[in-house]
Amino acid sequence: MGRSARFCVGAHAAAAATTVEPLGFFIYGFTNLAFPEHVGFYRRVCTDNYGSNSTVDCSNLTNNRQVELEVQRVTADYTFYRQLSVAIPAIFADLIFGALGDKYGRQVNILIGIIGLIVSEFLLQLVLSSTVAAPLYFFVISGIATGITGYQGFFAVSAKPYLADTIADKKMLTVRLGLFMLVNTVSSFVGSLLGGYLIEVTNYATLLAIEMTGFVAGFFYILVRIKQHPPVNIPIDDPTKNTTTIAGDIWRSLKDGWLTLSRRRKGSRRLLIGCSMLFYVMMEASNTESRGGLISQYVLRDTGPNPLRWNAAGLSNWMGYGFLILAVGNILGTAAKHFWNVRDTTLLLCCIASSCARNVAIGLASETWHMYLSNVLGFFTSFSLPALTSFMSQIVEPNEIGKALALLSISVEILQLVEATVFIRIYKATLTIYPGMLYLLLALCLFLCWLLALWVRHVVKVEQIELSQIRRQPTQQLNVRKENGRDIDA
Repeated sequence: MGRSARFCVGAHAAAAATTVEPLGFFIYGFTNLAFPEHVGFYRRVCTDNYGSNSTVDCSNLTNNRQVELEVQRVTADYTFYRQLSVAIPAIFADLIFGALGDKYGRQVNILIGIIGLIVSEFLLQLVLSSTVAAPLYFFVISGIATGITGYQGFFAVSAKPYLADTIADKKMLTVRLGLFMLVNTVSSFVGSLLGGYLIEVTNYATLLAIEMTGFVAGFFYILVRIKQHPPVNIPIDDPTKNTTTIAGDIWRSLKDGWLTLSRRRKGSRRLLIGCSMLFYVMMEASNTESRGGLISQYVLRDTGPNPLRWNAAGLSNWMGYGFLILAVGNILGTAAKHFWNVRDTTLLLCCIASSCARNVAIGLASETWHMYLSNVLGFFTSFSLPALTSFMSQIVEPNEIGKALALLSISVEILQLVEATVFIRIYKATLTIYPGMLYLLLALCLFLCWLLALWVRHVVKVEQIELSQIRRQPTQQLNVRKENGRDIDA
């Protein structure tokens, strides 16, 4: 077989194995294309409150310190209410869609999430349109559309579990999750840079229209490529299959999740599960606040301590290059796991340290290059989920992996409520003192998590958890018996 023939065969095999990975392009790519919408809403808050004041230029508030403080606070309030409108229904939506996915399959869940995203962005488009100029509370209502349809967690509840449903080999699952994250970050890089360019030549409403076109394309891709069928890696004698109602599935899911967290385990494994949840929550908090959330308000400041005075294009370009650096980190993390067999606890320590350094750089930033330095320091932050997924698969039983991942998802939803009530209040309270205080406090929390992760690594080494897992894998692959005509683990 010639080289070109081998390449064609390999390309065909890769395309056949591809399932949910292109969602990173359709969702993350086009979402970040429209990231300047955050700047548009900030400007809209200013014009609604001060547009009739001839002494106020909402595109440059350098000479209006009090006006800027008020716009910052009002925008933070809207961000607070929107995060609540997303997080509260999302908790219930994730439970319902998680139970539906475990029983019937993931395709419909993903499709509903994309529909919610399209509705949400359409409502925001009405707010930012110069001709419609819908009331600002539509911004809050748009959050309900994403929360109630499960978009907020459908990557964690549906897309990533789809890979776990169809890939039995744990090492390959970690690699595929890493590749999934790589597609997400590369798509986010391209989308952010393109959005930074487009916002210079068009308006916010047009940018959102382009974004929704990408979502529609993603909807039809999932409709054609992903089939709606029960997860193939769930044993057919799984007791959850006998549940006749979704309410029963949800109750059993909550019950199983609690039992997974609380039941007695060998050595320190129960404590390690709790530590893993804490690490995931803090890493997600850092990612939310430094790549979304309040970061747009932070870099748009024209007055006060360390003002950066960015515009929409500058913010998008910074986000884009940050995602490119994350792609490099994902490649290194995947290579470290797949080729060099670096332990998950070592990778986790690197992820937490990288996120801590990034937040310190953001909190102390007074020049544009300081912000770009933060991207370089945070190159390894997005590999925390593959590392934690792999690590948790080693401290729980094989039939508990899905339940453990569900615990991580619920932790993130709880984080959304905490974030809305705590982080935004901290930002508002420190605006006049030091606006970067929120990021320095996040860095402090991450440093404490790093010390805890160092202890976790010591416990794992003493109890030989990762080594025992490596020795056990060949036995698990051979210890198979037939039941009802199907191979299952004995």
